[in-house]
Amino acid sequence: MHFSWKILVIAELVNLFCVGLMFWAQWIDKGLPTRGSTITGTHQKFLYMQDFYHCTWGNLIGVPLIICAFGHLMANGFLNWWQWMLICLLAILSAIRYLQSGLSENHKPDQGYPCTGEISLYGLYYLLYFGVCIAMSTTVICYAFVKSFQVTVHYLAAFGLIQYVVCYTADIMTGHFDLLETEQKKKPERASQKGMCYEE
Repeated sequence: MHFSWKILVIAELVNLFCVGLMFWAQWIDKGLPTRGSTITGTHQKFLYMQDFYHCTWGNLIGVPLIICAFGHLMANGFLNWWQWMLICLLAILSAIRYLQSGLSENHKPDQGYPCTGEISLYGLYYLLYFGVCIAMSTTVICYAFVKSFQVTVHYLAAFGLIQYVVCYTADIMTGHFDLLETEQKKKPERASQKGMCYEE
């Protein structure tokens, strides 16, 4: 397996398009609460995509490097039909599990799930992106142990995975993934007049 700049550039462009599409979905959704507004019945703030480290730095730097490693596996014929089936199954199951988490009552509303039990246009796009990325990451990690990546590809993939984990950890440490406050009796449901679950 030889390192290919072409695969790296394609990975960067494909990922940039996907991230741009999610930003666009968030931007055109006029039903989303204002960024930084207070979630009804809590003291928590409503976060947008650009508030999450893993959605910005993680998706823009770490993910394309993982896609690059996966692309090298594809280009060099390492993946057979049954592995593709497992990859697709893992992507679907990961997306379903993420959807269940987002729709749960204790999930803090954000740009993907603006109200309890409700998903936004951004959330739909991100489901596909999340499932595919989890499947590709798992495949790359497995092949890193059982197959020999070219050294450049190996280190790029390792850096991408570590960088994304660092960003995800930063989101945890800063409270971006905190559960919805439960001490309040009132759940953030869509208001009938404003059509939003937030307070100015």
